[in-house]
Amino acid sequence: MPIFKLKVLALLSTKIISTLRASTDGVAFCDGCSHGCVDITCPYCVKENEIEQILELKSSMLKAVDGAIKLKRNHSYYYQVQTKIHALGTKYADFVVWTQEIFVTRTLPDSSVWSEILLKSKNNSKRHSVCADWKVLFNVYHIKHC
Repeated sequence: MPIFKLKVLALLSTKIISTLRASTDGVAFCDGCSHGCVDITCPYCVKENEIEQILELKSSMLKAVDGAIKLKRNHSYYYQVQTKIHALGTKYADFVVWTQEIFVTRTLPDSSVWSEILLKSKNNSKRHSVCADWKVLFNVYHIKHC
């Protein structure tokens, strides 16, 4: 069985272009599936809901596809996760929804959405001065499941 490690970060961010920056809540390392970024959300508006209830909401970031629960491709979280995957050079992102339960869904790189993000970002008239910050990792969790 592969060993899975999650490193929770104080801050890990990188700049791609002057109008685009990404940071992640953690980095996942797995013997069998390379490395990925972790994005954790604790949506207050559904804090009392279970995942099945969240799926029923029109504004939900999640949807059921062929028996699996995935991020909606047209939701802002999907674009956020794609930016993190591409900016940080990871193979996937584990999107964590923390409400009454903790739910994790894996998202793979989507090159067409990434191209759209880059185009919109380059066309953005505002220019921000941001720098890359790499801070020390402060927690390591060992989980015997991948």
